[in-house]
Formats: sequence, C-alpha cells, structure tokens
Amino acid sequence: MAVKGIEEMWAPFRISIQVGDLTLRVLRDSDIAAIHGVSAAEIFGEPLPEYTFPWLKEKPDPSFRWAHRAQMSPEEWSLDFGVHLDGEIIGSVDLRAKSFPDNHEVVTGSWIYHRLQGRGIGTQVRHAAAVFCFDYLGAHRLRSEWDPGNEASQAVSRKLGYTIEGNKAVLRKEDYQPGPAVTVSGMSEELGELLGVRCPK
Repeated sequence: MAVKGIEEMWAPFRISIQVGDLTLRVLRDSDIAAIHGVSAAEIFGEPLPEYTFPWLKEKPDPSFRWAHRAQMSPEEWSLDFGVHLDGEIIGSVDLRAKSFPDNHEVVTGSWIYHRLQGRGIGTQVRHAAAVFCFDYLGAHRLRSEWDPGNEASQAVSRKLGYTIEGNKAVLRKEDYQPGPAVTVSGMSEELGELLGVRCPK
C-alpha cells in the first residue's frame, strides 16, 4: 500500500507562501517543538521592554496548536504558520477568524527572533499574510494589535496601509500598499471549504 505524505493527509499542510528568502508553511509537529518554550528575551531582546506578549508570561503549553487543527471549521479557525529561513524556523504567524463567511475578517499575530529583527523580515511576513488573506482567502479586512510602546510593530502596520487606533490596527483590502512579490501554492477547494472560502484562487 502506498504511503501518503503528510501534505496529502490535511489540506492546510499543502499551503506554501514564499516571499524573498522566506517560506511560510502551516506548523508541523517538528516546527511546534522547535519554537516551544521561546522566551521573551528571544523575541524582544534584553533588557526586556515593558511590553511583551501575555502568553510569554505563562507556562508554555503546545496543545493549543493541536486543538486548532482539530477544531477548524468555517465558524472558527486558526492557521498557524512557521516562518522559515535557510531551513530554520525563525518565527510564527497566526491567522485566525470567526464566522469568516459572514465578516471576511482575519486577525493576525506574528513574531520573529530578536536576533533577526531590523532586516525587514517582519515586514515581508506581514506582506505575505496580507496577500494570502486578500487574494487567496477573499478577506476584506485584517486586524492586528500590540501592547502599547511597541513602535516597531506600529511602524510596519502603517507601511502596509493599516489604520491605527491606539494599539489596534485595521487593514482594509482597498487600503493595502503592495510590497515584495509573494507566491502562494497549495490552495485547494478542500481548504476553501474547511475555512469557509467560497471561491479559492
């Protein structure tokens, strides 16, 4: 009996998003293990700023990643991507939605290791997420937020065309400022049905 690859088992695993030298793909178990227990210092550097992600203050629990896989439906889903550079996972991007067929809105969150910040990687990641959500999922809006004081995240949001309100930001499809070329492969009708996307590209 032929053995099927993991990409054949679950539609999200077939998605690959390429921007520059970066590749975004839905997290495999090996990716989850690689970033498990990442510390605040590894993301924000030292000394730590007053703002950090709340989840960094909690005991790491990777089970939520598996729960996202099991509970995925058009009513609520989360696509958790790893960011890969030169064969190494260097961060993650989470795309989440509730009632997507009705509101066409995706909430995004991302991070990369502090040692790689300042090279435009974060901006490339945000462009990759925007192109995938707008052009392949049919999203109308992206939402993002950060803790007060995180000026770097706010600056990237403005560059893409987000409207900033306090520590929250909204990017409407018509306001998006295109950036580097983004290539998406692996989109399928099966994934579209899973996410509530009526006309996948």
